[in-house]
Amino acid sequence: MEDFDYNFEQEKRKIIPLMRQFATHCTACGICIENCVFHDYSREDGRQIMGEIKKFLLSKKLDKKLSKKTKKFIWNCGICEHCNNKCPLPDDKKIPRSPMIVLLRGLLVIKNEAPILIRLVRLLLFKDENNPVLESLWPIAGKILVPGWYDTKDELQIKERKAIEKARRYSDKGAEVCFFGGCGHTNAIPDSVYGTISILEQAGIDHITIGNPAFCCGVVYILMGYFDIWLKHTYKVMKNYLKLTPRPKRLLLHCPGCYTIYQFDLSQYGLILPLNYLRIMNNPIKMMHVSEYILELIKEEKIKLKGEVPLVVTYQDNCSIGRRMAKVGKSVYDEPREILNNIPGIKLVEANNIRENAYCCGLIATKTQGMGTNIKLIGKDKAYTIQRDLYKYLIEHESKNLVTPCMGCALVYEDSARFWSNKLGSKINILELSELVNRSIGINIPQRYFDLNNVMSLSAPFIKPSIIKVIPRMIKTHAFRDIFNFIKKMINYSLKRKK
Repeated sequence: MEDFDYNFEQEKRKIIPLMRQFATHCTACGICIENCVFHDYSREDGRQIMGEIKKFLLSKKLDKKLSKKTKKFIWNCGICEHCNNKCPLPDDKKIPRSPMIVLLRGLLVIKNEAPILIRLVRLLLFKDENNPVLESLWPIAGKILVPGWYDTKDELQIKERKAIEKARRYSDKGAEVCFFGGCGHTNAIPDSVYGTISILEQAGIDHITIGNPAFCCGVVYILMGYFDIWLKHTYKVMKNYLKLTPRPKRLLLHCPGCYTIYQFDLSQYGLILPLNYLRIMNNPIKMMHVSEYILELIKEEKIKLKGEVPLVVTYQDNCSIGRRMAKVGKSVYDEPREILNNIPGIKLVEANNIRENAYCCGLIATKTQGMGTNIKLIGKDKAYTIQRDLYKYLIEHESKNLVTPCMGCALVYEDSARFWSNKLGSKINILELSELVNRSIGINIPQRYFDLNNVMSLSAPFIKPSIIKVIPRMIKTHAFRDIFNFIKKMINYSLKRKK
């Protein structure tokens, strides 16, 4: 294994100069914030907010006060980068919004000026990178959210379960192609991961599938401003990849959020992140989104798309593999469209806002409720209004099938599609790219479960009456026992910290 010593303190010292570099470029004109697609701000609001952020970052001791309005903006931002489309600065001067916001959150956490929820979570759950939360909660979520997982008699689902359970276990066995399905997807939405496994098997690719939290991108840490924990966590992840034998040559990323974090490259600004090392080391690992690799397999005729899929579909560009990567990596726009155009019978109808202008699903901007800064009711959620307009456009253009590469987006769209379908008089189907590819190859795969949408809503009211159906499943799968063991682990973790 290659020896790599990451200098945490050295890299952390680069953060404030980097933020000041961003602030120096900004003119605080307010146009970006005025054009936020999820929250209502005026040009005057934008000038105030960006002006305060600029003064704060350029102050000697970061001691300039931020108003309540500005702090709320920082924690409500969906970091979808849509506002950067309106920034009047030339491209080489535009601020990459994602790192600016997450690093600002990190500074507010350090200064103890984060929302109370963020401070409580840090105090109780995420004191350091050794917390047991991710490794314990994802398996519990899998037991609760995947119906029939253990008692199914269906041969297809049994085959899927064996493949996914193997992916959930930690292993240091490698292969030339490593498919990281994402720990959240592998546990809570396993059929979305199995769709790609099925394609790789059909192509005869020697591969391993990883879905263990030991390889988690740590997005929850960075979104909540726990930058120091995120650095240490991703350092461990990087070392885990170096332990794989044989070392993968390609790393396929399924979850767009994981794609962003694994590919996040700030080296042009002087900051090296732990996961960057996988791409710059001797014998680097090439990172790709699964759609890029599937397109390669199609072009090399390792998979053959022969079966007709007679559907009119619309592909919805995702922020994480699209706009968000514009300044820090590679955006993926063409490959999913090429795949769809290669499937016989598919007719691709473009939405009215695509690629860098596509609207975000609003998962971070609205469904996280501003990280605890506000609570919004269904119908007042601007994301739902945007989605209604998108669905109306689809219906008008005879496309009732929305294809997404992101299961986070799919959760949000399925939630809102159920809400709007009756009102619009037409059912909208939410499809994932790999299920259409499998259908054309002639392979049946289990349909997405998405039981989360059956028992909860992503906008208030959150709990549905059907959540009672989960209780027998929790008893049968011993999820209650796992929850009890998790609480015990958290108590021990908390007591050890105090010592």
